[in-house]
Amino acid sequence: MVNRLFVSADGTTRMTFERTFSFPGVHRRFQATMRFCERDGLILDALGAAGFLMVELQPSIREGAITIHSGRQWLTLFGLPVRIRLPGLLVADATIHEWQESEDSLGIRVAISNPLLGSFFGYEGTFHAGSD
Repeated sequence: MVNRLFVSADGTTRMTFERTFSFPGVHRRFQATMRFCERDGLILDALGAAGFLMVELQPSIREGAITIHSGRQWLTLFGLPVRIRLPGLLVADATIHEWQESEDSLGIRVAISNPLLGSFFGYEGTFHAGSD
């Protein structure tokens, strides 16, 4: 997992998250870019390198861990500032739970489901500081 902070052209501080998953014979990379929306008091997460899917995230902190639930979701096309809200049957419900595993590691559990597909993606593991 690699996280980077940067200031975008509009002056907003953003953070990219790059996670690499290793499977037998292949590696897959997932990228997302988050920013805080002061107007709504929420985090907006642009998924994928092009950010075609925008997801509203609602974090909460309890007992030393952070839990993030997804909310409204939109398609964003061709880098335009136009968002098309996805209807409920196409929206994925994501729950991300992160906690401090040790001094140099982060535990994470992700579960994603949809009203039509049911539970369709998830993982649980540990990321260690300084590891690839």
